[in-house]
Amino acid sequence: MRSGTTELPLSDSTRDGMREELGRLVAQCVALPGDATEMKDDLALGAEGLGLDSIAIVELLVACEKRWSAILPAELLEQVPLTVGAVLDTLIHSRRA
Repeated sequence: MRSGTTELPLSDSTRDGMREELGRLVAQCVALPGDATEMKDDLALGAEGLGLDSIAIVELLVACEKRWSAILPAELLEQVPLTVGAVLDTLIHSRRA
């Protein structure tokens, strides 16, 4: 995880921009080869897609919480499959709350 990341206000952080940043966080958390910034909303984070294990998913969600100063509900981990779009939707919703 990165330290010293500057928080962006929601108005400056579009869904596409958030998706790109989420891709960078994925790449940092699990050292994926290639460019993870071009992920689609329906891409699963677990075995059905990126192949992240449960620990890597939790680490990614914690990194997202820190990056966007959000609190993600534990129920997010119960979604099967957990997708990029579900994480983005939850982040956007939690930032507006």
